[in-house]
Amino acid sequence: MLGIQPPRADDAADHQVEFPSRVAAGGLRAQKNGRARVEWVRRIDADRLVFLDEAGANIAMGRSHAWVQRGEEYVEARPMNWGDNLTLVGAVRRRGWVTLSTKWRAMTKERFIEWIRRRLAPRLRRRDVVLLDNLAAHKALEVCFLIEQRGATVRYLPPYSHDFNPIEPAWALVKKRIRTGAPRSAFALRRVARAARYAVTPYHCRQYFAHAGYGNSSGNRD
Repeated sequence: MLGIQPPRADDAADHQVEFPSRVAAGGLRAQKNGRARVEWVRRIDADRLVFLDEAGANIAMGRSHAWVQRGEEYVEARPMNWGDNLTLVGAVRRRGWVTLSTKWRAMTKERFIEWIRRRLAPRLRRRDVVLLDNLAAHKALEVCFLIEQRGATVRYLPPYSHDFNPIEPAWALVKKRIRTGAPRSAFALRRVARAARYAVTPYHCRQYFAHAGYGNSSGNRD
């Protein structure tokens, strides 16, 4: 059930700039009864929804299985020490990607705020609803402030609710392309990861949204 998440008290000592005291009042929280979530999904325009999340990749990724002739074996060399992980951070609408970026190492609070400021916020429209999981960096007051400056709102998904986030199957398709390409250098990994975004089409996004319960899918492929 999607319910109301109480605002979190802001800590003035941690923020030199004054931000709104609430963080996405009206956020989503799992509850026993699913009636409220069903009603919210029924009323919301799915074209206003923007889902955001991160994923990771490294140069040791490869196929999980392969076809070979009977009696033969498929051997794929993979590095034991693959160095830094490549973080993919993106946002998706029902019509396709809003933006996608790649960054080395983990996504910290400061890096995430900067990504929101430079990459996501300028691409938001008034009355958009940005949905995120409960990662600590996502709940920074600056994130809510930057998004609301664009006339959009923030909502948080219930914990452990991957089924409610249509970007998850999009990441799965991106990672499938990375495993198929099996890049073995940092440069190649980043190049393959950026190119893999084009595997996710508007048709895929409509199907992902419909599967998660947001709006109806279309049978017409783009």
